[in-house]
Amino acid sequence: MINFIAKRVWPAIVVISTIGGAIAFFQWTMERDEYALEVRVLSGELQFTPNGKKANPAYLLKVLIKNSGRRGLPRDYIYKPVTILLEGPGSVVDVSSSDPNTRHDQHSVSFLWDLLNPNDTINTSVFYTAPDKIKVSGLIRDVEKINCINEVENPSAKVRILSIGLVWLLLLIYSMLATIDATFLVRHDVKLQRVFNMTRELDSTGPINKDEFVSRLGKLYEDYYNSVPVLFVKPKNFVSQVSDAWDSSVNEGGDYRKTVKDRIISDARYANLYSIRPSNIVVGPLLFGFCFIRLVIALIA
Repeated sequence: MINFIAKRVWPAIVVISTIGGAIAFFQWTMERDEYALEVRVLSGELQFTPNGKKANPAYLLKVLIKNSGRRGLPRDYIYKPVTILLEGPGSVVDVSSSDPNTRHDQHSVSFLWDLLNPNDTINTSVFYTAPDKIKVSGLIRDVEKINCINEVENPSAKVRILSIGLVWLLLLIYSMLATIDATFLVRHDVKLQRVFNMTRELDSTGPINKDEFVSRLGKLYEDYYNSVPVLFVKPKNFVSQVSDAWDSSVNEGGDYRKTVKDRIISDARYANLYSIRPSNIVVGPLLFGFCFIRLVIALIA
């Protein structure tokens, strides 16, 4: 069977995948407009401009211009330069651009490239004094409409999610994991009770065979351990600690029954934080709901 898959099926999968990838690439290429231009506007805060001019507060506006079409855009296609206009009290302090033809005045930045080939980009940093409303304009031959993505006024989903803070995201993840963990603990609680039920044998006054008792106890705990994703005390350590507690108590002439019973409860319940974790079956969904609502608000705000 393995040889048949290696010789026949696998090569067929490779061929089909290659053809499918080529078709998808061809469709993606053909779906692109012949002439298209994308302007993406980003923002951030800064304290000083590159040349040391202080603007308090100073803001950084990042502009990315990309030829997203299938044909180049030469300079003579620019009927009206692509312009970023700051509409407000702020003024441009400095501009740093990857294209030497970029020009700016007090309230605007204009782009006049010599040739912008497909997928070519112009990266520009604009330093200005105060937050302003931003307007993008321009007229390029054969470009029906400039695709403007203004992430200053309309942040991307990623930016909006991150804006709620790393703590909320971590709490959201924790709430899901805690709920799953608590669900497993509650679901398999009956197996833990079987372990605890063996402590009742220690309440009797008759003789108890240590090896037989520890062996049965170990099997019950191992069954419980294999049913729950996370338990801190491994079956091997559990059996070893119960056996050591038994021997130590007998050697010291103490009440080994009580000592062993306490050890079983300590290792199976307290060391595995059983007294705390099952409560997350209620706390987890509540925390998840709160964090999820906070996330949705950040996305739609």
